[in-house]
Amino acid sequence: MAGLGDLVQLLGPPPVRHPSPDDWAEVEGYVGSALPGDFKAFLDAYGTGAICGELVVFHPRGSSPLLDRMRKIHESFGQSWRRDSDKYPHSEA
Repeated sequence: MAGLGDLVQLLGPPPVRHPSPDDWAEVEGYVGSALPGDFKAFLDAYGTGAICGELVVFHPRGSSPLLDRMRKIHESFGQSWRRDSDKYPHSEA
């Protein structure tokens, strides 16, 4: 697996950012678990954006905050599950 240094070589240097360790506390509280350190380090370095126009990533303090998106997706999935739970046999809303 590539480390952050490898990704910097591939993607170029990240913009100057000033992340706070507190940025992730609310997201991890919502998830109920710590997120991987390398994932947080990458997003702290590069922030919200799209990689090669395909992979979209969100930072907790980005223009489209991660936790807001997670809540919307959770609600949307919950509505779908309640309408037709047979389509989601391995899930609970």
